[in-house]
Amino acid sequence: MNLIGLGWAVLAPWLAGALCLLAATRRAGIGNVHGAVIAGYGLFVGYQLLYGLMLLHDALLGAVSFPLVSAGLAAIGMVAALLARRGSMRSDHTRATPAVGGEKHPLAVWFLVGIATAHLAFTATELLHLPVFPWDAWGSWMYRAKVWFFAGELLPMARPDEWLAGSLLTYNATAAHYPGLVPALAMWCAMALGDWSETLINLPTLACAVALALGLYGQCRSVGMSRLLAVLPAYALLSIPLVGAHLSLGGYADIWMAGFTGLGLVALLRGV
Repeated sequence: MNLIGLGWAVLAPWLAGALCLLAATRRAGIGNVHGAVIAGYGLFVGYQLLYGLMLLHDALLGAVSFPLVSAGLAAIGMVAALLARRGSMRSDHTRATPAVGGEKHPLAVWFLVGIATAHLAFTATELLHLPVFPWDAWGSWMYRAKVWFFAGELLPMARPDEWLAGSLLTYNATAAHYPGLVPALAMWCAMALGDWSETLINLPTLACAVALALGLYGQCRSVGMSRLLAVLPAYALLSIPLVGAHLSLGGYADIWMAGFTGLGLVALLRGV
């Protein structure tokens, strides 16, 4: 298996998304966006870009090409980096406010970071040792990913009743109407590996956990919270049992919904 390729598959879209977000904030002259916001939200921007590129290549070529999609990600990242470098950082009313709560208690900050990391370590252990879990992940999300990987394209699927009634589509899935982002990410990782793995295809879920914590921490810092006050909600999020369960159940989409809608709501609240 190509573990270097897997690392590229997980990190390249994340970097491209972060660079796009950095370029957008700099071009807009927004000066108080914390680096953790760029890093956290960048993952969701980048993985959405990846999915868009996969859809584009599939529509144009009838297949998904790992080298071509990778080249597209690299090109987007380089253009975004250039735009970010040239972007102006105007000082205006968006200047960050002084930290609330001071910057004391560094040991408490590192303690919370440490136990948050321990939560993520348990998540990683589960993801790397527990194969795709039955029900939705096994019967829909990762089933589509596996079909797409071996077919080499993003095949449409019929509902079981449509398939039994004589649908022209070869494959069927109970939740054929589900969005394609999560199975596309698993397919992308399998393409990077060169083989199907019931565990390694779920590594983007671990990246999602890190991005959730970074995004929430960065938003708290951007509104003037101290490091200690900002790291508390990030740790609290990762320590919620239901969140931990969905992080450990690779192949499910709930944690991605938490990222897109949860962090999206936080950004919307700041915006208004």
